[in-house]
Amino acid sequence: MRIEKELFLGFYSVRKLLDTFTVSDSTKRMQFELSFYPALRMVDQFNWHHLQKNYDLSESESETRDIRFLCNQFIHSYVFLTSEADNRIDGFFVASDRDRHTKCYFAELCHVLTAFRTVGNDYPATMHLQRDKSGQWAGQIG
Repeated sequence: MRIEKELFLGFYSVRKLLDTFTVSDSTKRMQFELSFYPALRMVDQFNWHHLQKNYDLSESESETRDIRFLCNQFIHSYVFLTSEADNRIDGFFVASDRDRHTKCYFAELCHVLTAFRTVGNDYPATMHLQRDKSGQWAGQIG
């Protein structure tokens, strides 16, 4: 699926940038309110695409997660399904290989676009770094 490949590469690129000094601290701290659905049974390579059988879609819960978590859900997605409304993609059901047996997240399209646009338009103007006790660079990027 081409969209899965594009999102995987996009989120992998975002995650790599989060590990550099080229993205501001405020971007690295971005939070998203993600809906999730509890698992009803074990999810494996033969049934991962049966969303309604695997997860209780009537029991939506939510939790706040950072941008790195969002990246990892797509990068490590075991479950990946698009959601459509009015013949347009409005989001993605994703569950990482680690989370697939407990829950499936719904990432709205606006969350994906916000993450990509924010990182893509982030050009820090200041940087204050110093070595910590272990010899690694630490500081603030703004």
